[in-house]
Amino acid sequence: VTTRRRAEAALRESEARYRALAEAIAAVIWTTRPDGYVVDMPQWRAVTGQTVEEVRGSGWLDAVHPDDRERTRELWQRSVDAGSVCDLEYRIRASDGRYRWFNARGIAVRDEEGQVREWVGVCIDITERKAAEERQALLMGELDHRVRNILASIQSMVTLTGRSAASKEAY
Repeated sequence: VTTRRRAEAALRESEARYRALAEAIAAVIWTTRPDGYVVDMPQWRAVTGQTVEEVRGSGWLDAVHPDDRERTRELWQRSVDAGSVCDLEYRIRASDGRYRWFNARGIAVRDEEGQVREWVGVCIDITERKAAEERQALLMGELDHRVRNILASIQSMVTLTGRSAASKEAY
């Protein structure tokens, strides 16, 4: 009896630790059935403002940006069919109506026979990272443009100097 009570206490402690960790992480933690069907995702609902009924099944996809929706659906289904890790980025319409970028990563939890028991995943807000990448791409484009202009100016000076120079030394 004592061994069983210790095991039960350890299990309760472990579950409490997991719940606290899930609440402490600044991310959306989710689970689905083995076939990828969503029963409910409370943290997803908190971000998107969707109801339980709207999230159920594949309804959660309605909060994904229309330009990202089909690719997200295909990659998720491919992962479910193969039982492989799902790792993708997409925009989610938040409850305030604005879209935010998220990285979603899901992994299959398997039973003793190797069958998928459920899927567990996390969606992490990467909006700030995406904005920084956009700024960096804009700056790199501007830098590239300016360097090309400078090189074109140098090339023109060299060409004009070569036309008017009477000798190699004068050039």
